[in-house]
Amino acid sequence: MTADINIPSRIRKTFLKVKKFRSHDKKDFKNDFYGARDEDRKRVIIKEFSEIESFQREKTIQEVLAPGPKHENILYALAWSDASRTITYPFAQGGNVGRVLERAGKCTPEQAARIASPLCKAVSALHAKGIIHRDIKPENLFLQRTEYLSYQVKLSDYDVSWHKNIASSYKVGSIYGTPYYMAPEAIRGNTTDPRSDIYAIGVTLYVLVTDHFPFGEGKKNLVRVMGAHLTDPVPDAARYNYLITPGFQRVINKAMAKNPNKRFQTAEDLEYALQEAA
Repeated sequence: MTADINIPSRIRKTFLKVKKFRSHDKKDFKNDFYGARDEDRKRVIIKEFSEIESFQREKTIQEVLAPGPKHENILYALAWSDASRTITYPFAQGGNVGRVLERAGKCTPEQAARIASPLCKAVSALHAKGIIHRDIKPENLFLQRTEYLSYQVKLSDYDVSWHKNIASSYKVGSIYGTPYYMAPEAIRGNTTDPRSDIYAIGVTLYVLVTDHFPFGEGKKNLVRVMGAHLTDPVPDAARYNYLITPGFQRVINKAMAKNPNKRFQTAEDLEYALQEAA
């Protein structure tokens, strides 16, 4: 789209060469996204929130993340505006991993490990600051160029994340996240267990190496999808990818254990096991 079509004046006045585009996540219908250049002519992404609660949550998470050294696998905000309800992020030249899967198809176990390992590092950093992401999936993993044909995985999107500073903004009994990646305890209403992120990393691993969801493939009834997360065993990834070894499958199975106590208890433990299996 050109800059004069459906671009709010509050955004058009602040940035150069603004273009509206579709969300990186096809299921994100609530927020608008704009590509632009800032005053230094660097490419940025502007996320405009339709709901004040979502904006305040993501802004608060960024405020919690801001102090101290920056983690190389987390996408940090450049700025935010309460007036326009927007948060500005650096442009990710490689797009998101979900789009890469659409174009290139499933990964080898080694390729999946190169994506999931920095994801585990990012999640470890979040958990150390008391943040639970709650919406880990390929569409929220961005690829930012570090040099020619070299990209770094960056975890983003924190508008449903949990931290004690924003706990009151959530409705008791409501479900937050994407059902295809949701841990059983989160479906049951316990949305403050950091091990639900471990489960979502396990689902992400499965999707990376198969290009299929473990549960609910082809199903539009999300109640049935969530029911499968509660009761169905983890399917064998090797039926979609002959390169999957029993050891790699065991990593997925443990990450996706129904009982959180039987999962990897930390993202560091999961990363170590993944490196061994891959």
